[in-house]
Amino acid sequence: MTPVVNIDIDDLTLFLRVKTSEEKAFKKLFVRYYEKLRQFTTLTYHDPILAEEVVQEVFARLWERRQSLEIHSSVKYYLYTACRNQAYNLINQKNHRHQSMTEAMEAILADNDTPETVLSFETLYYNLQKAVDALPTKAKKVFVLKYFQQTKHKEIARRMNISESMVEKHAANAIRQVRKKLASHALPVILTLLTKLSLLFLPFFR
Repeated sequence: MTPVVNIDIDDLTLFLRVKTSEEKAFKKLFVRYYEKLRQFTTLTYHDPILAEEVVQEVFARLWERRQSLEIHSSVKYYLYTACRNQAYNLINQKNHRHQSMTEAMEAILADNDTPETVLSFETLYYNLQKAVDALPTKAKKVFVLKYFQQTKHKEIARRMNISESMVEKHAANAIRQVRKKLASHALPVILTLLTKLSLLFLPFFR
């Protein structure tokens, strides 16, 4: 009886098979690098939640762009670089969102609102941040692009390499989950705040 020999396929061969839409090759590459990339990103940015999101997004993009993506030398180098860049982009997006919402809050304070209104806004602001950060990766990206950056569906689809119908589905899912998280806020308070924050918030309450 001939013994079974386990041949460890090299990364580039696996990637070339991924380009042909071979799911087994993608799964093998995922298993080979997922934990290593997660640990690398966690050690680099000291944020395990961010690390999970980053690595998942990198592999999701690898699969979505498999036919057009070109890697000629090191798949390992590509994956580590992609994780570093994705983490940087996500941190920048969160900082930009935080800055935009902080500026909006400062504008409300400048309008001499009552302490109750200011407190309600701060609570809504905090809960919205939590709700958005808790969204699945793609739903969150669509939500940020659509409602914080006012990006059209066609452009979101192009950036994420997905169809416009998928953009609509992710947006609807994000809206549903965010609304659920904010359900405890009194409608009059929300409407008052949304009047002043219409560019940021009004679209997802329509």
